[in-house]
Amino acid sequence: MTSVHPALRVSSLQALPLKLRLDAQAACRVNGSSTKATLVLRAFDPPHPTLTVTQQAGYFPLVYHLLDPKLVPVFAGDDFPDAIDNTTLTTISTATIAMNVFFRIAAPIFPVGPDLWPRLWPWFAFVYRWWGQLHGILGFPEKPVLFRNFVITLGRLSANAGGNPHKFLLQSPGLRSILVNIWKEHVPTEDVPQRLRMVLIDFTNFIMPLVPSQKANMEELVAGAGSMEDMASLIVIHLQRLLDDAKLSDLEDGAFVHLIRTIVGLILHGDFSTLKGVGKLFETDWFLLPLGDLIDALLDNTDFLPTLLRCISSLSSTAAADTGRTLEECWMVIERIILCRQGDVYPMHVIRAGVLVAVIHSARNNYPGKDLVTPSLRRVLVESLDLSCLYRYNASMLSTVLKLPEIQKDSRHPAFVKSETYPHWLALLHAVEERKRPLDLTYARLWGICARHKTCDNSACQRMTLRRELKKCACEGVLYCSKSCQKADWKRGHREVCSAYAFLTLSDRTDRFLVYFDRKYIRHLLDDEYYRNFDSILAKQVVFLASRYAKVRESGGDPDYTILPVTVFNHAFGPARIEVRSIEETAETVARCEKHLDAQREWRDVVRRAQASEGRMALHIVDALHFHGERIIVVPLWAASGLVWDTVKNVARQISAEWKENGWTRSAESEKRVVEDPRFNSVRLARLQVETECCGIEQVSMYRLDAAGH
Repeated sequence: MTSVHPALRVSSLQALPLKLRLDAQAACRVNGSSTKATLVLRAFDPPHPTLTVTQQAGYFPLVYHLLDPKLVPVFAGDDFPDAIDNTTLTTISTATIAMNVFFRIAAPIFPVGPDLWPRLWPWFAFVYRWWGQLHGILGFPEKPVLFRNFVITLGRLSANAGGNPHKFLLQSPGLRSILVNIWKEHVPTEDVPQRLRMVLIDFTNFIMPLVPSQKANMEELVAGAGSMEDMASLIVIHLQRLLDDAKLSDLEDGAFVHLIRTIVGLILHGDFSTLKGVGKLFETDWFLLPLGDLIDALLDNTDFLPTLLRCISSLSSTAAADTGRTLEECWMVIERIILCRQGDVYPMHVIRAGVLVAVIHSARNNYPGKDLVTPSLRRVLVESLDLSCLYRYNASMLSTVLKLPEIQKDSRHPAFVKSETYPHWLALLHAVEERKRPLDLTYARLWGICARHKTCDNSACQRMTLRRELKKCACEGVLYCSKSCQKADWKRGHREVCSAYAFLTLSDRTDRFLVYFDRKYIRHLLDDEYYRNFDSILAKQVVFLASRYAKVRESGGDPDYTILPVTVFNHAFGPARIEVRSIEETAETVARCEKHLDAQREWRDVVRRAQASEGRMALHIVDALHFHGERIIVVPLWAASGLVWDTVKNVARQISAEWKENGWTRSAESEKRVVEDPRFNSVRLARLQVETECCGIEQVSMYRLDAAGH
């Protein structure tokens, strides 16, 4: 025993009274349990004379000797046997009593911990696991004091470590599994208030200091719970008992906030530990991370989102010092779920579970650290929820929830109206209202009033044709007015790329996740955004083209007037916005988002069609968050005439000629100047001419872009 702490050596038995010392020395000479060992252990309890603290420390060597992990029984098949021999029963009984004595020793046990934990935890885990079968055989009570003493010991160790449990816990192999196992056993069913508080408060105090963002630590926590799904269920039950159990109704605000923050911290750090190849946590932007296995398991639990949002509302009414920081972390979980699950059902579940009520409560109430929460509320409203409206079911659910009487009543609360969050709330209301028209038009075909025309995709034809007369190619990415047009386009190059149409273009074949009405909604949404922002988009295109023309002219070359801009409806990062990029930049984005080479072939063919269309096909794409990453959706704009495009190029040529002299730049200020420039009126007139002459004003007033052949 020379390599262990001096207090664990046999020589330290000298601290015991003479009779106990002699029996303990004899017990330490025997491998395993013995009658002498039992006598010494029993002497720790009344009616024997009370031992001093120094004498109690003399038990350390005996406990160390008796808790030999090599003697822990291993049951065949991992099932409790029908019969156990007396020697094994005696060994188990002695080890159980030894642990109980150790937990009750008043002497400082922190110094001996690093050497003793590896021997104690295997025994504790064994006894705890099989206690339901063992206690009757060994004659122990059904709910042993052993576990209570264990918790009290952890508290003393934490205090001796200066309130930092991890100082000794991280040196305690197997402890994390035991803690979660006890947590799992008692949180769902414990009815005694004192024990419930002990399990909720004391055990959770020892979970987060374990740095679960380290993979090995989290794996041990999950092993204690049974599985990742069991861990998720335990987290939800823990939060539900905090919110609903009357036995905890008198918890102080500080304890309530601390318990929720502990669990939310476990969710964030534990989820991070399940990710691969993301680097160190402190070097990583949380919002660039995908969701891990823990949050996936939590989302599979239907009670998780409503419970977490109820926690947010309850926290907003507390005045503890950590309220603001805890709310910030809660909102981080919600934000990441909305952003990382775009295209899935979970953003809709967040909306339905009460996220808007939680936003109002967090914004209108006063609590310490509120300044930390306000930026999170802004991001939830004008970024996360706004971006989620790219998908039909999210936009529809958000529109429905905002009409609920309780939401409308809460949103008119004076404290909320005066809050910093209220302008962002109004921005969300405005965005939802803008989605109303696309939502209505999504079902227009059911009402019998859908747009009637579409342009033939044969670049040599491009004739406006009634939709019902167009025929789809097998790739479902292009449509033709006749078989001859399909054959001509096939020979022109579609033969080589037909099979590649499986990534970017919306169709039954190319999209396994968005059903027909989802795809139709996205098209109508872009139509609506295009026409609401017509001046802004065309001004961006003018500035883009003029800057390209001017740059070539300054270098002494001749401008390439066949350059095509790509209008990007960016629903991927930050508030939804519209950008204009080059074909080359977009190709890089496609390559980054879609690793399959066919996606890049599909993009090149879309560009080829646009270049051959003489300005009738404009390149419009959606940069979207979809499931676990970014996705590019191609929704080209077909017009009945290239007049608008020709006019845009003409205005861009004129501005490029005066680019340097008049201080033009690629900036929002220059785009504003273009809109106000009298020459831009020709673009507006060109649009009006195409719509009225080619499509009919009566249909344009109803469908606008779609009527022009989109």
